[in-house]
Amino acid sequence: MRIAICDESREDRLALKTFVTRYFRGAAVPCESILYDNIQMLACDILGGATFDLLIMDIYYSGLPIGMGMAKELRKQGCRSAILFSCVSGDFLLESYDVAAVGYLMKPIRYEKLTDVLGRLAEHVLRTCYLVQQKSRLIYIPINEIMYFESANTKCHIHRANGDMLTIYRQLREVERELDDERFLRCHQSFLVNMHYVAEARDVFVLRDGTEVLIRQKSRKQFHEVLKNYLGNENITTKGMNYQY
Repeated sequence: MRIAICDESREDRLALKTFVTRYFRGAAVPCESILYDNIQMLACDILGGATFDLLIMDIYYSGLPIGMGMAKELRKQGCRSAILFSCVSGDFLLESYDVAAVGYLMKPIRYEKLTDVLGRLAEHVLRTCYLVQQKSRLIYIPINEIMYFESANTKCHIHRANGDMLTIYRQLREVERELDDERFLRCHQSFLVNMHYVAEARDVFVLRDGTEVLIRQKSRKQFHEVLKNYLGNENITTKGMNYQY
């Protein structure tokens, strides 16, 4: 988990970091907290490419309620981080729904209240991410960002939609069992593909980026039907498919 904590009060920043660290240590979830005392700097980092799973933000800065406006602007710019507001006033509670905030806590923050929000977030991450061990650190990869897994003997390569590739020491059948996700189809002994990324189906599956994923030929028709049913559209040509049996 990567969390940004933005608050002008040093005392509040440190208290929130202590609470967050305490919670995720107990939940056995790796966590990194980055502290900000300036909301413009936080926004600048995010728009510059920094990513966070959660933003814990005050609403008031220099006596002005600019936090809510900044949250709305971040959403307009495509920021998908979970947002948790902390504030001395409940005046903006209803407005927080406009940015799909996961919580709105009144100061002073109580650990028990914060853990309610963190628990929901951790559950969501564990449910929607695939856990990868890379040396001494754990990486949570959103499942919907994985295009396909490729077997390489005792290892698997994880190919992500952003072009990144990670290698793990797992057999493909173990990965398939761990995922247990209807989006993924074991179309070949060496490939487990996320059907969401299939752009064309013929002798192979052609993914959106042009990658060709092998299909077990004796089951080609069956796999085409599985894909067709997954897409939920009888008129498969509208999905860019070209079935050749």
